[in-house]
Amino acid sequence: MLPWQPVTAWAGPWPTDEGWWSGGTGIAARFQVVGADGRAWLLLRAPEGWSLEAGYD
Repeated sequence: MLPWQPVTAWAGPWPTDEGWWSGGTGIAARFQVVGADGRAWLLLRAPEGWSLEAGYD
């Protein structure tokens, strides 16, 4: 697990509706954040909670 660090920049949210075809409530939002160490992260906020989708060096 990575240590916590300050967020120095962010973009988003980009809302999505990914479950409409299956009758579900797939409403979510993606955010891109940049940490103090310069790495970027793509986060997903869905009804189930937050998750990490990708990390970039």
